[in-house]
Amino acid sequence: MRLLNVGAGGQRPKDEHWWNLDTLRTQLKKGTPERTNLDREPRYVECDLLTQSIPFPTEYFDGILLQHVLEHFTCHDAVDVLLRCRAVLKPGGLLVASVPDADYFLEWYDEDTKERAVELFGEPIHDAGHEKFFSYALFRHDHKQILNDCSLKCLLLRAGFFSEKIKETLFSFEQPGSLEILKQLNRLKFSAILYAYK
Repeated sequence: MRLLNVGAGGQRPKDEHWWNLDTLRTQLKKGTPERTNLDREPRYVECDLLTQSIPFPTEYFDGILLQHVLEHFTCHDAVDVLLRCRAVLKPGGLLVASVPDADYFLEWYDEDTKERAVELFGEPIHDAGHEKFFSYALFRHDHKQILNDCSLKCLLLRAGFFSEKIKETLFSFEQPGSLEILKQLNRLKFSAILYAYK
């Protein structure tokens, strides 16, 4: 079984099923402990998805995880990223995409305070310049779009996934890689998550 973690960031599974893909070498300064550790990881691949294809053969992976990645791209670039992912996904393979869910942020907007951040969103606000998780996590400066289930489904449809194969829950836990991908999901309280099968 082969799984790909796209936009891995700091959460990079180390077992033999996973490959982790990101642009961390351009972000982490040489000689720092974080960069030294990254350079030792045999299953980390440096790839800028705005300019490069995913450096694996077509139809190579059983499953792909994009966890809080797509909001960092414009809608058109996000579709390109999904097209590149779809190309390396096996027929019948599973793609899991999670994004900050604008609907959830709106539902709790009036109760959203620094004091209730852990209760409502599962983590504290680490930046003193923000009083609401809404501005801290949804309107981050590195986010290029605001998403929910509907807009995420539109991106998946535009990237060639069929409507009947995009779901809010898994079809089957027997799907190769499904349990391993589910174990990696975080930020569940405020995420929109869709499961797409090729």
